Amino acid sequence: MRTLVFLAVAAVLAAVAACQEKSVMNEGLPKPENGGQVLLEESFERDGQPSHEGWEVPLASFANEAPEDGGQWSLQLEPGWAPDEGYGKICLSDTPGQSKYRLTVWAKDVHANGRGYVSLGVLSGGEITQERRVFVNSPQWAPVTLEVTLNLQPGEEICIKLSAGMTEVATWQVRFDRVRLERM
Repeated sequence: MRTLVFLAVAAVLAAVAACQEKSVMNEGLPKPENGGQVLLEESFERDGQPSHEGWEVPLASFANEAPEDGGQWSLQLEPGWAPDEGYGKICLSDTPGQSKYRLTVWAKDVHANGRGYVSLGVLSGGEITQERRVFVNSPQWAPVTLEVTLNLQPGEEICIKLSAGMTEVATWQVRFDRVRLERM
C-alpha cells in the first residue's frame, strides 16, 4: 500500500515538474498579437556574444551594430562571387498542411544598392520551393515583413533565407537582425 501511495505521489510530482518546465521553456517566446504561434525569434547573439548557431552561413561576419531591441550584434552578409550567393539560411519543422506565416526581419542595406533580400519558402528534396522574396533597400534599420501561405507536406521544412545576393565585380554589406517567424 505504501509503495502505491509513494508511486502515485511521485507521478504527480513528476507531472507538476514537467508542466513547470514546459511553461518556463515557452516563457521566452512572446505571444503573437493575433493568437498565432512564434516559431523562431533570433537576434544573432548568445550571452552577449555574436552567434549564428543553427544557421547555415558560409560567408558571414558580425557587425557591432543592431536595431533597437536587437542587442549588440547583427549578422553581416556580403555577396558571394557569382554564381554563389552570400546568405544565411535556417530551416524549421512545422505541422504538415497549409498555414499562413509572417516573417519579420530587421535589415539594413549598408551601401543602399537594393540587392539583398529576405525570403520564406519550403525546403523539399533539397530545393527551396514556394519561395517569396522581399528586397532590402533601406540604408537605415527597417523591418522587412513577408506574409505567406505555405503548404507543407510530411518531411518538408519552412526555410528562411537572408541574402546579400551575388556579384562579379563590386561588393557590399547587408545586415540582418531580430528575425521572427510566426504561424498565424
